[in-house]
Amino acid sequence: MDAAQHHLLDKQPGQAIAIWRQLIAGGGSDADWGHIEYADYLFREGKEDEARAELAAVMAGGRVFGMPWRLTAELLEELGFLADALVWYSAATRRLTAEELAIPLGPPWAREIRAGQRRVKWRMGMRLDDTDLLVEIGDFEADEKLLHVLSLLQRPEVIHGRLQFWARTEFEYPHALCARHFAANPLERYYQAAEDALRAHAGRLLVSPRTVESLASVLGAALHAKHLTEVRSVASRYDDGTGVEWPPGRNQPCWCRSGTKYKKCCGANRAAEDSGSG
Repeated sequence: MDAAQHHLLDKQPGQAIAIWRQLIAGGGSDADWGHIEYADYLFREGKEDEARAELAAVMAGGRVFGMPWRLTAELLEELGFLADALVWYSAATRRLTAEELAIPLGPPWAREIRAGQRRVKWRMGMRLDDTDLLVEIGDFEADEKLLHVLSLLQRPEVIHGRLQFWARTEFEYPHALCARHFAANPLERYYQAAEDALRAHAGRLLVSPRTVESLASVLGAALHAKHLTEVRSVASRYDDGTGVEWPPGRNQPCWCRSGTKYKKCCGANRAAEDSGSG
């Protein structure tokens, strides 16, 4: 295999092809390696039909060799053929034994196949199933979910009867996360928007002030969402026991955790409106 790659680097594809064909002629697992490397070369030469024929030979007869199947799926994924990659990941997963399916006790190559299946399904916008969630989450999926959790706090809004917002204490010593909100949205306007969102809903609601310390737990809940569209719902339902009901009494501490009475903080505008309407 190394010799074939050296020939390619030396711009001698003919000799590399000869090595691959020799491996293929020998049969067995070595033939699979030859098919995969030859297919990789053909794909990059724009000969897609020929490349797919080489990969089809790897799957012939339902044979499963862990590493070749994994590398075939990863090659297709790298080239952007996500649906094809998923076929390979899924076919390999269906043929794994109970021991190989065991997480985290299964062999590394089996875990990589399962991780690849989850990764490609997520990239294709497909819903994950319970078995997918048993596999270690990939960086791309985790980053997307983190950004969606942060978006809940970017603009205060009520979701499932609970207001998601940054606690005012988080702005006392602005760190990287809250500093962005502060720069893009003046602090008082941020909490006025939160008060407006609360007042737009009839009845009592629960406000959940989020802190950097609690963010990890909120994200932990969101990481178990099976689809990107579920992240807001999963994260918003997370309760760390710090939520308080709204509206508070005029002389009670403000819901934003400023330490000031509600009537002198976020409720000040409301009191002015109420007196004006009277």
